[in-house]
Amino acid sequence: GIDMSSAFDTIKRSVLLDLLRDAGCSEDDIKLVRYLLSNTKLKIKIEKTVSDEFIVSVGAFQGDSLSGNLFTVYLAGALHHLRAVTMHIRPNPPISDQLLPLEWEY
Repeated sequence: GIDMSSAFDTIKRSVLLDLLRDAGCSEDDIKLVRYLLSNTKLKIKIEKTVSDEFIVSVGAFQGDSLSGNLFTVYLAGALHHLRAVTMHIRPNPPISDQLLPLEWEY
C-alpha cells in the first residue's frame, strides 16, 4: 500500500488552489481556502524544548471538516495526472461504473 501518514504535510498549496479552480469552485470559495492556508505558523517541540515560531508554506491544515475534502481534491488531481502520464503504458485502466479505480486490478 501507499504510506499516506505525511500526506497533508506535502500538499503544494498553489496546486490545490489551481485544482479547485479547475473543478469549478467560485473565486469566493478559493479565497476562503487561500485564507485558511495562509499565515500558517508552527512551533516544534522536542522533549521540553520549543522552537521559535516559523511560517510554513507547504502542507494543509488537519482536523477540521474541510481538510479531508481538500485532500481528496488534491489526490484526485494527482491520479488524473498519473493516468495522463501513463496512458501509453496502460491505455485502458480498469475503472468502475463510478469512475473509481478497481484496486484489485493493480
